[in-house]
Amino acid sequence: MANVFYQKGKKYNCIKNGVPYYRKSAVIGGKQRSFYGDGEKDAQRKIDEAKALEQQGFDFDKKSAKVDEVFRHWLFDIKRIDRNIKPSTFSIYDGRYRRFIKGQPLGDATLSKLNTSQLQHLLTEAYEKDGVTGKGIQYFLSLFKQFCRWAIDEGYLTKNPCQNIIIPGERTKTKKTVETFTEDERRKLLQYMAETNYQYDDLIRLAFATGMRKGELLALRWDDIEEGVIHVRRTKIEYPNTKADGSKEWSQEVWDTKTVAGTRDIPILPSIAEMLKALHHNQKLFCLRHGIPKSDYVFINSEGKLIPASNLDDSYKRLLKHAGIPYKKFHAIRHTFATEAIRRGVPVKDLQMLMGHTDISTTYIYVHATEETKRQAVELIGEMM
Repeated sequence: MANVFYQKGKKYNCIKNGVPYYRKSAVIGGKQRSFYGDGEKDAQRKIDEAKALEQQGFDFDKKSAKVDEVFRHWLFDIKRIDRNIKPSTFSIYDGRYRRFIKGQPLGDATLSKLNTSQLQHLLTEAYEKDGVTGKGIQYFLSLFKQFCRWAIDEGYLTKNPCQNIIIPGERTKTKKTVETFTEDERRKLLQYMAETNYQYDDLIRLAFATGMRKGELLALRWDDIEEGVIHVRRTKIEYPNTKADGSKEWSQEVWDTKTVAGTRDIPILPSIAEMLKALHHNQKLFCLRHGIPKSDYVFINSEGKLIPASNLDDSYKRLLKHAGIPYKKFHAIRHTFATEAIRRGVPVKDLQMLMGHTDISTTYIYVHATEETKRQAVELIGEMM
């Protein structure tokens, strides 16, 4: 038995790195483990705490594991092969791992010791020093909470440190503006496309006429068009596909629309139907002339393949610049369709179905009070007076 000695009323039996301790052993997790305390009572307290953690499922063989190594195992070996997670979604998860954990202070933290206070400090530092937004932190936390629940089940943790985390940042009261094309900009754009024989002329015109999303336009098939109606059934998705070793390669796929509301029928004007009919005829001639297999898709590139969204975006930016129109996102075409529909008296419920909105509150962002309608309201009130 080690030599026992006393200092300041406490009992010790060893010296470690020049500091007196009371060393006591106990079987925890099936192994004989040593506990060092500031006196006999403190050593016993640590043994009691360890036994309590053992009863909660904590694995003491995992107590020194770092957040990075465990999170990466969970993300790439477990989440990546989950059939309920789309590759594009996993790519987002991988991005959050690289932004918040890989090579970051959080990744170097010992998982078993991670608590709410430490996690809060690390996230606040990311916000204040690294420029991470509050929304970015919020998105990361939603993923990290999943990981921590798994880590508890696996014995790495006994408590989820994500509870009661405060998201840093200031709440803004500024209303989100909806970017649209003016009537003059639309005329100028359509005229420029006609004069220059712009390669995506038909696609842009269809976007203005239907309010379809970019992915829906790029995934449109000829059999989706019949008798003056477009059946929106699919969307084109592009994403960096993350492999098991962490490397990425870009992939593009056509999927069913994400929501039930997104699957919808959109009536088209006779002029748009004729435009598409002419496009179909010209596409067949083009494919025949160049020895390209006939395509099922409405919009294809010079090789008869689906148009990459990045190619369309680059061409669209150049189009606006050459037409002398300030840059607006491609989605502004969809906003323009919806805003003009409301201005011309289309009921909000009908517009919701045309736009494919699941929640009608999304459609209501297009209900703007113009100067004209506000003036009419004041005049009506004046008549009442």
